[in-house]
Amino acid sequence: MSAPGTEASGSDALDAGATVPRLTLAVDCATSYLALALVDEAGRVAARFAADVGRGHAARLVPELEALTAAVPGWRERLARVDVPAPLRGMPIAFICTGMMAMAFLGFAGMV
Repeated sequence: MSAPGTEASGSDALDAGATVPRLTLAVDCATSYLALALVDEAGRVAARFAADVGRGHAARLVPELEALTAAVPGWRERLARVDVPAPLRGMPIAFICTGMMAMAFLGFAGMV
C-alpha cells in the first residue's frame, strides 16, 4: 500500500496500490441548526450543509447525509479503503458505528 494522501479517483481507487485521502464527517446538532461537513486531510471542506431544522434533527440527518456524500466523488471508494479487520467488514462495522452514534445521541437526551 502506498503512502496516505496519494490521490486516486474513479476505478483507479480500487487498484491494489492506490489510496485516497481520508474524509472526516463533522456533525453539529447542539442547537436548532443541523450542520454537516465533510473535511479532507488538508482541512478543505469537500461538502457542507446547514439548516435550521428545529426539533427535526433525527428526521433530516440521514437524508441530508446522503445528499452531502453524493456531492463528493469517490466517497464510496474512500470508505471501501478503510482498514477494517476482516471479521468486522460489512454489516458488523455498520452496527458498531450505529451503536456508537446512538450512544453519542443519548448524551443529548437530558438537554431538551
